[in-house]
Amino acid sequence: MSGTASVGSTITGLGSFDLTVGENELLVSVTNDAGLVNTYTIKVVKPGNGDASLESITSNRGELTLDNGTYKIYVDNDINSIKFTVVPKDSDATVEMLDVYNLNFNGNNFEIIIRAEDGETTNTIPIYVYRYKHIESVNIIPEQVAINVG
Repeated sequence: MSGTASVGSTITGLGSFDLTVGENELLVSVTNDAGLVNTYTIKVVKPGNGDASLESITSNRGELTLDNGTYKIYVDNDINSIKFTVVPKDSDATVEMLDVYNLNFNGNNFEIIIRAEDGETTNTIPIYVYRYKHIESVNIIPEQVAINVG
């Protein structure tokens, strides 16, 4: 911030300032040639970044695939929990998620939210985890198979 004073007056409080997101108050004082001081408060509002986009997402249980806007992963039946690591593109954005997600049998739907620095812009990341059991073999006994014909 810069300014010019009339002859015999001085200004204090000018210069460069590091502004934080939100409202910032800057004080400028003007002293006239008679010694009278007037102090002015200048309010500067710095908006936050509105970037809530995703840089990367990983899981401790394997690779996630993106399918029609949803991240998907399939895990074995013996896996009963999963963790995610989410990195937003903007380092000032925050991530809203649990530390650990407990898994039910079959399908599990979760949402992770990235909130931009501005506090209002959000991006919801849908995740689908399917917990299934591997079938290693099937033994069909012909005497126990029934076929119904309609």
